[in-house]
Amino acid sequence: MQNLATSKDDGYIYNMKNHVLFVILLSTFPFLLLADDWPGFLGPDRTGVSKETLPAKPAPQVIWKREIGIGFSSISVVGDRAYAMGHQDGKETVFCFDALSGEVVWRHSYEGKLLPNLHEGGPAATPMIDGEQLFTVGKQGQMFSLNRHNGDITWEQDLREVFEVKVPEWGFSASPLVDGNRLLLDLGPTVCIHKLTGKKVWATEAYKAGYGSVIRFEQEGESYYGTLNNDGLIVVDPINGESLAFYKWPTSFDTNATTPLYHEGRLFVSTAYNKGCGLFTFDEGQIKVVYENKEMRNHMNNSILYGDYLFGFDRKAHNRRLVKLRCMKWDTGEITWSVENLGCGSLIRAGEHLVVLSDQGELLVAKANPEAFEPIVRKNVLDGKCWTPPALANGVVYARNAKGRLVAVKL
Repeated sequence: MQNLATSKDDGYIYNMKNHVLFVILLSTFPFLLLADDWPGFLGPDRTGVSKETLPAKPAPQVIWKREIGIGFSSISVVGDRAYAMGHQDGKETVFCFDALSGEVVWRHSYEGKLLPNLHEGGPAATPMIDGEQLFTVGKQGQMFSLNRHNGDITWEQDLREVFEVKVPEWGFSASPLVDGNRLLLDLGPTVCIHKLTGKKVWATEAYKAGYGSVIRFEQEGESYYGTLNNDGLIVVDPINGESLAFYKWPTSFDTNATTPLYHEGRLFVSTAYNKGCGLFTFDEGQIKVVYENKEMRNHMNNSILYGDYLFGFDRKAHNRRLVKLRCMKWDTGEITWSVENLGCGSLIRAGEHLVVLSDQGELLVAKANPEAFEPIVRKNVLDGKCWTPPALANGVVYARNAKGRLVAVKL
């Protein structure tokens, strides 16, 4: 169908008979029009939500597998290229794959430590695609701007030296965010880098580095950045990096590893080790509490919003049997259902469907139903530890495990 839609040489676009046929086919299979990219961490809007619509009865099929090395970074996809990172033999490697065949287009490797502190280690930040460039962050703060087509280096920086920061306990994990010419990261201070040069633009005051990423949000016609570091939730002025508001949010063992979620004037954060979640307003330079509770304790992976409901993994303790996938009302924090036996997994959303990856590699698709969790599809696609959220692009789910097995699953 892709060739039918784009090939001028074959005369399809200008041949009226075939043009009519093409329109009929698309009206019969409308989901073919709704493919989209996944350019960075948590998708196009950093909310874990794809702009795609899945078929009513997905039929998942593993179309390729690759070994990329140890790590927890997710996958980014634009067009026919997919990007991933892993650690092997004392080096971190950025991979560019053909998104449909899995063939390696190019790779870029550099020296890097594994840093396996209470986990397997390896890179944890997800590559960010912006135009012709690919931005990556290594475990020790090695940052690169690469030509996404051939892997050539545009610029590189050691973030520890540029911003005078130390490697956090579990390594740098914040995924880059592009906003115009600004490149945003949480390194302890929230920092801004000029995306074309790699030079420092500004940095906020120093905090304890978190393991989530920066978001951009708009409120009453103004733009802001939000970050959850290991001291708390901050709202930042995008022009000069001033911290406009702060709300203390400590979690045991300095483990804040999730990314704030903004929706209709409110910010949501959630962390584990029995800390819980909170919904806040940002008003008149202050972050104010709407509610706080212990019903949703996201450990590493974010909750996903659909309508007036959040879906996420609540982790009470280390035991995977005590982790529950839950549905919670956005406005009140009330739980509407809970299910067990998926461990400390992750999820994203496409239209009205949740795409769930259990912590042992089972892929599930279910309606984002506030009344019950009823999977339409269940398929084992990976084994081992699966803590990394999947990506969805052009009808294909990309998922990985900690050891470095990467799979592409066509839906």
